[in-house]
Amino acid sequence: MQIRTLKASFERIITDEAGLTTATKEFLDGLKLQTVKYSRPASELINDAPDFSVLDSEKLKASAAFYAGLAEHIAEICEVETPEWTKNESLVLDEPLFWMNTPRVRQLMLVETPVYYRNRNIFCGKIFGALNTPVPVPEKSDMSFTGC
Repeated sequence: MQIRTLKASFERIITDEAGLTTATKEFLDGLKLQTVKYSRPASELINDAPDFSVLDSEKLKASAAFYAGLAEHIAEICEVETPEWTKNESLVLDEPLFWMNTPRVRQLMLVETPVYYRNRNIFCGKIFGALNTPVPVPEKSDMSFTGC
């Protein structure tokens, strides 16, 4: 598996090499491997700003906003500084975006979505479970994700 930074993962979305779900899953798998097994600081994987000059569709804008929230979420869990690029106001959607838009699920997402995404008008609930519930730090031989 090639280890990608958050920036490189976003570039895969821009070029249609991968969708948001695939690129994000691969990034999180790499993050887990790098931070837990190899003790690489999470900040090295999230600090570089993706190229936001190409946000020419609502889908890309939503993906960029989600990735900014993801970087903030990772920074807090891993106790590293939040990347400066996440403070870009263009990474907040004008209208709320719900990953699923049925009334009952929408209500659940309003409650369960972590603040990092809610502040950007993205309501994804606990879809990305490994980051929503930090677990105790494992021994180095244990590969369960701790956040760092």
